[in-house]
Amino acid sequence: MSIVDISSRYKTDTLTGNGIQLHKVWQIDLLTNTLLLERYGSACFWAKIVLKKGGSEVYRITLDQAQEERKEYFWNKLTRTYIGDQFSFIEYITAAAQNEHIPSPEEFQNNGLDSAIENMYRTNLQKILEQKSQNTT
Repeated sequence: MSIVDISSRYKTDTLTGNGIQLHKVWQIDLLTNTLLLERYGSACFWAKIVLKKGGSEVYRITLDQAQEERKEYFWNKLTRTYIGDQFSFIEYITAAAQNEHIPSPEEFQNNGLDSAIENMYRTNLQKILEQKSQNTT
């Protein structure tokens, strides 16, 4: 298990094509898989968080600051939209990395995560871990 800030390896002072800045990058080692978590925005707020495996995006969450609307995507497919600060896939995968295993559904449900959302997260995490890496960098 490890979650390591590797931002110093990346150029974080330039804007992306849509005008937001790469702010932080973490490497997550989970069950023999290495994933990258990229946070876009500033030190004050985030606008987008992207999870990559082998250089390919597998998950993204975006935030509309004005409306507090969050949208989660797996493989560029919108899977969940919600308002306000709720449990996201980022917390789910972080808990798995910290525990060095995928916690049981009950562990998340006892902390208030809806069972349907937990099942969606579990299914997508398994797909991510099973996906073969395609290094594009």
